[in-house]
Amino acid sequence: MSVVRTRYVGAAALVAAKLHEVDRAHRLLARLGNARPKYFPGEWYYWRAVVAVALGDKQRALAILREGADHMVGTTFWVPLHADPFVSSLQGDPAFVAFLYEPR
Repeated sequence: MSVVRTRYVGAAALVAAKLHEVDRAHRLLARLGNARPKYFPGEWYYWRAVVAVALGDKQRALAILREGADHMVGTTFWVPLHADPFVSSLQGDPAFVAFLYEPR
């Protein structure tokens, strides 16, 4: 899957999650599947994590972020994770703070 397609599907899943269309969000995430883009693979992890946050599954989001940390290098393609509005509900969570400060 191309990075543009990853962004499109990820953003659509995020919108569905924000609109409380849980089934649609899960279907869109399933389209991402294991199709990590060749370039910028961190975006694949990023979109899965922000959708998990939007669905209220903070533990899953943290697990995805940890899994993709080597690909994300602590930032998304827009803003650093500590300032990202899509993960703002994780701010102050001790596990998220620890994740941000882990040496990479």
